[in-house]
Amino acid sequence: MNHNYSFNDKVALEQVFSSNCNRIKTYLNRSKDIVLSVKRFNENRWSVRYPFNDLSSKDYSDFNREIIDNVNQVNTANGIRNPTSRRSNSTSSGLNLTSGLDDQSSFSDLRILKLDYNKESTSNLISSLDHSAISRLLDDTFSKSIRHIDKLINRVSDTSSKILVTGDLNAGKSTLINAILKRDILPIDQQPCTMLFVEVVDASKNDNKEEIHAIPSIEGYDRNDDSSYDLLDPHLLEDTVQENSKSYQQIKIYSRDNNSRASILNNGIVDVSLIDSPGLNRDSLKTTQLFSRQEEIDVVIFVVNAENHFTLSGQDFLASAGNEKDHIFIVVNRFDAISRKQKCKKLILEQINALSPRTFEESEKLVHFISAKEYLSNDASPDSEFYRMEECLRWWTLEQRFKSKLAPVQTYILNLMSELKVIATENTTIASNVISKINIALKSRKPKYDQLLETKNTNHKRSEDIIDEACLKVKNYTQSHLNSIVSNLESYDYKIKWNGILYSWEYAESIFCIMNEHLEHEVFECEKFSASIISNSINSLIELDSKRAEIEDKESESIERLSSTSESRSNIVDSLSHLGGISNGLDTFSLEFSDFFDFDWDRFKFTGSLGVSAGSIALFASSTSNVSHILNFLKMTANVPASTVKKVMIFSAGLLGACSVFFLFNETDAVVRRNLSRRIQKVLEKESFVDTHSTRLTLETNRLIRPFAWQFQNNFLKMVEFEERRRADHLRSRHLSQEAQMFFDDLKVKIMDISSAVQSISNTDFAK
Repeated sequence: MNHNYSFNDKVALEQVFSSNCNRIKTYLNRSKDIVLSVKRFNENRWSVRYPFNDLSSKDYSDFNREIIDNVNQVNTANGIRNPTSRRSNSTSSGLNLTSGLDDQSSFSDLRILKLDYNKESTSNLISSLDHSAISRLLDDTFSKSIRHIDKLINRVSDTSSKILVTGDLNAGKSTLINAILKRDILPIDQQPCTMLFVEVVDASKNDNKEEIHAIPSIEGYDRNDDSSYDLLDPHLLEDTVQENSKSYQQIKIYSRDNNSRASILNNGIVDVSLIDSPGLNRDSLKTTQLFSRQEEIDVVIFVVNAENHFTLSGQDFLASAGNEKDHIFIVVNRFDAISRKQKCKKLILEQINALSPRTFEESEKLVHFISAKEYLSNDASPDSEFYRMEECLRWWTLEQRFKSKLAPVQTYILNLMSELKVIATENTTIASNVISKINIALKSRKPKYDQLLETKNTNHKRSEDIIDEACLKVKNYTQSHLNSIVSNLESYDYKIKWNGILYSWEYAESIFCIMNEHLEHEVFECEKFSASIISNSINSLIELDSKRAEIEDKESESIERLSSTSESRSNIVDSLSHLGGISNGLDTFSLEFSDFFDFDWDRFKFTGSLGVSAGSIALFASSTSNVSHILNFLKMTANVPASTVKKVMIFSAGLLGACSVFFLFNETDAVVRRNLSRRIQKVLEKESFVDTHSTRLTLETNRLIRPFAWQFQNNFLKMVEFEERRRADHLRSRHLSQEAQMFFDDLKVKIMDISSAVQSISNTDFAK
């Protein structure tokens, strides 16, 4: 396995290797750009779905929540569900949809982009997480992948090679490193002693000075800066790696390699460092650090205790490393303690075949059964397994750098692209299904939406007609009724007793009060009529709203039904009641002396004491018998002396005056009623009494019915707005789904391009 390359051969090998490194870095950067684009798309546009087993073969779709998520975060989503699922329900689109993930689904076998969830709560996770939560988990997974790619870029850019020696607790890792270097460098104990990472580097990298640097912070370490590390005495190394009381992150040992025959550190081709690690199952923190650290490693030497085989922690580590490393260098230590060696080999190789098939295919070179303790200071004989292990390690590290350093990166890119393609295909399928179902929903809802608009407009006009009809009824009734009352004010039976001339003033006051109360009562009657009209109109609106509720979509937001309580109806009567008096003019009305007399200038008749006397004479003369008596009286006076006639005439006039006063006293009550009613009519007419109350009640009717009409119209408006929002959500979701479909279709093309380009990088040119 040793090849004696000429200088030109070495130059050619380095040129080919450097070219492949540059190509790999180019594709790593392109892969990083792809992951970044998916991460940003997941954050800003579309909640990327994580593929579940057999998802593509099912018609999953939580369509309703798909659209809601689109609206709330402009990126949305829920997965496709089987329409026949037990938990399916009918949504506004008429589709059978669900609100959760299928309990029977399980996460697909993605490894690089595997969601970071607690294994102990997987069943609960699947049944409870929605796509927004899964999207956040995916975002963390993408970020983790991006960080890993950055580390791979640094690893490929690093011309040196790092060899990580790891394995289970007390497997003999430190012993193996000492045996390879032929130096007693790392502390060895029967009990597990390595508590932190110890990197062994050739002393030539430290100006040929053998030193031990205890590093508090790996990021801030600089061997030329004394403040970035503590110079450790070799005698304190064992205590430091066992106790690590100062919490160092790493120990770096600059040492010479005494293995002159098969030197790893001083090989003349590439800089190599050996890293001893804590045991896998020492504690969870150290194990996590080891899993993270292996991302920076070119070659992994996994040390297995022949007596224990592969533990669960070892199997987990190999599974994680297998994301990019198809080949693991495996050393089965303490094989000398095994009595049935062939059986032990068979069992371990079967485990390797299951854990790392590629390693098993090259097990002759990559799997070695040794006892490292035997070669701590002794050189191995050419026919020993340890000798073969050393040769194979040099061959794998130095001559197979494409496989040991670049092939793992190549494998990672191809695996990453493969898993991204699975995600892209899944999301393309989901987006296509969503688009199809949205188109069906839009088409099916269009006639219903048009019918709803027509119904809304019809009922809007009907509600306005109800208000107009109510106002017209109140106006007409109020005007007709009050006009009739005011016109017939004099003829109303007031039932006030006339007690004679001495009580005429009190009589007039009583008549006025009764007239005022009568008018007020009739105004109240108009208010009662208005209240009944308002109540009937509200009932009509409530009936219309009940019919509206029958066609209301059950999936819409809760719409408050129109209703009217007894309290609200009593408030209607209170609202219609007039404040203060019914007329300002009547409030300041007062009796006058003329209210007791009746003047009629049209006939030139004076009615009072003299008027009544003339009237009495005329009334007396109007009778035929009275006329003949008067003529006879005049004939008789022709023979009577003038003084006698004069006395008779004075006496007659006095008698007539007395009669007229008597007549006046007997007609005063009618005169008062007539005069008061006329004066009141003039006052009411002057201040537009009828029109004022008619307008007031009409406006109040409109004001009291209007809120119910508005609520009724608003309820219809809410139904229309819900349909319009749903349609807008459908359109928005369709747009985002179309955008997602195009994005993931384009992503698949990019993935295919990168995968083809990465696959074209082979070890052929390097081997030639």
